[in-house]
Amino acid sequence: MEDMGVLRRARRRPDLCVFPCHRLMSGKEVRLRFCIPGLLAASVLLWALPSCAHPPLEEPPLYEDLLFAQMKRDKPKQKIPLPFDEFIEDEVPEKERSKPVVLSRPEVAQWQDFLDGNGSESVGKASKGRLASGRLMAEKGRGYFRKNDKAAYGTDESVAIVLWACARIVDMYPGTVPAVIGDLSAEKGGRLRPHSSHQSGRDVDIGYFFRDNREVTHFEDATPDNLDVEKTWTLIDLLLSTHQVEYLFIDRSLHEVLHREATTRGWDEEEIGKLFEAPLGKGKRTGVIRHQKGHRHHLHVRFVCPRGDERCE
Repeated sequence: MEDMGVLRRARRRPDLCVFPCHRLMSGKEVRLRFCIPGLLAASVLLWALPSCAHPPLEEPPLYEDLLFAQMKRDKPKQKIPLPFDEFIEDEVPEKERSKPVVLSRPEVAQWQDFLDGNGSESVGKASKGRLASGRLMAEKGRGYFRKNDKAAYGTDESVAIVLWACARIVDMYPGTVPAVIGDLSAEKGGRLRPHSSHQSGRDVDIGYFFRDNREVTHFEDATPDNLDVEKTWTLIDLLLSTHQVEYLFIDRSLHEVLHREATTRGWDEEEIGKLFEAPLGKGKRTGVIRHQKGHRHHLHVRFVCPRGDERCE
């Protein structure tokens, strides 16, 4: 009975089992099988006790868990909305610059009639400059509407030429849809995202005309298939006729159809050779009409330095 009492105490207090079992085995020769259940119970309870148990080994985290945790820590910065999704490279490297070509095309009308004489001044370069006393282009006018109030200023000459050209398009194509005017420069010039230029009042973005006189409210991608080549070339011809255009940035995918239209209109080979960029691709280039990335949905006209603006480059 004493032995059974020991076993009962061992089940209640398994941590004391070792000592009675050792005593019984040496003193009263209790059979070992009576002590084994107590030892087993003691080992189970000791393993379960927090004070005696070893902490379980943690399983290594899954790769996906680490990845998502890192993504939560490194949340992307909020994207700043821009007029376009990408940076527009519209500056000509110094080594590729050329003097504007004066073409033997008669002026269709006097664009000077659209000057307002406000004394604007283009200072510095198109990509590193500013605008003094810039002229505000009205939001709407004959043959056009403008989109961006934060980039609505240009030199008096730049604004006058665009107003004149848009009005002439209306005269030549009655019932035509208005041209979409994008960015000019900020009121005082300077950096204007997302452009590398548009800083000194001499740059203007103009949307293309589309076939079937389709009206658009913003810039849309032009292709050789949907471009109204005739009307678009008429606009280009008008701008060039002023002898005030330094560059026209137009996506290369449109050059061929425009080249063909110029030939149809009677431009001779020598004039066309001066007009379109050459050679295509890398290397030093010449020409007024040039490819620059980011000009598939609009053409970009850069005017020469206005007469009298001595600080213009």
